[in-house]
Amino acid sequence: MFENNTKEIMMPHTSSIKECLVCMASGKISCKQCGGLTKEQCDWCKGRGIFISDTCSHCSGTGLSASLCRGCSGQGKVNCSDCSGKGRLLTYNALVVKWKNDIFEYVPHQRNDFPAKLFQAVTGEKLLVDEQDMVMKLANKNKIAGLKLAY
Repeated sequence: MFENNTKEIMMPHTSSIKECLVCMASGKISCKQCGGLTKEQCDWCKGRGIFISDTCSHCSGTGLSASLCRGCSGQGKVNCSDCSGKGRLLTYNALVVKWKNDIFEYVPHQRNDFPAKLFQAVTGEKLLVDEQDMVMKLANKNKIAGLKLAY
């Protein structure tokens, strides 16, 4: 019925929008494939401009091929992955809530004459399950103020 789970929840009134530091709020970063040069590296000289011991004839020594970079379509820049190209990030404090489904076994009271082994063999339908809250309420502010005045 219940499964172990972890959930991250944004805490109210803690959010703010800040500039992305990865792209300096521009939303774009240099293409990693071409290094911002807009063209692909020459396949023959591997971007060095020299093939064997002479100037590469395929790229005329530039190290770049004639075709545009596939990663950025020849733009030299791509959208920042951290801010998705918006240049801003939503920051907030997160509350991480974990819950675990513990197995509950009833242990009879010590003074009861009913043998514990018989409790384990019992089958049937639960008619009433009554448990206390796991998270206790914080003390009432008025009570705290009253205690401070009393001392």
